[in-house]
Amino acid sequence: MMKKLEKSEYSKIEPLVRGLDRYLSIRAVMKGDVEGLIYASDKQRPDTYFVWEISGDSGFYLEGEPSENRALEINKIIRQELYTIGTASNKCVDFTLYTYPKDWKDYMAIILKDTFPRKYFRRNFLLENPNRREVKLPEGFTLTRVDKSW
Repeated sequence: MMKKLEKSEYSKIEPLVRGLDRYLSIRAVMKGDVEGLIYASDKQRPDTYFVWEISGDSGFYLEGEPSENRALEINKIIRQELYTIGTASNKCVDFTLYTYPKDWKDYMAIILKDTFPRKYFRRNFLLENPNRREVKLPEGFTLTRVDKSW
């Protein structure tokens, strides 16, 4: 059964973040740099996680072992918990669901039941070996790392 984790438990999903690791929002929520909630299939030894990165254009991230029961649990979390929080705070107007592995597609009708989904096709591009080059910025500009303390 999917359980909401306490912030002190967020790191327990770290080993599971594989197929969705390119989405920085997951790690930002885990580190507390971005507001969000994390659910896991088990608090001690999870094999599936679900993350809500709370923003104006919310991201839902689901990775792990696909099953009909898990799909039903995620649907319940979205409709009964996250929609309630979003409605009360105006934070969840719209969301995009990212899943891994591809087998979750077989359960989309269950996960998104009564959420009035629209299907969008997107392409993701990953830069495997970026060429590093020096960037010449205009006078008066600086390039700096942005984090929570910034």
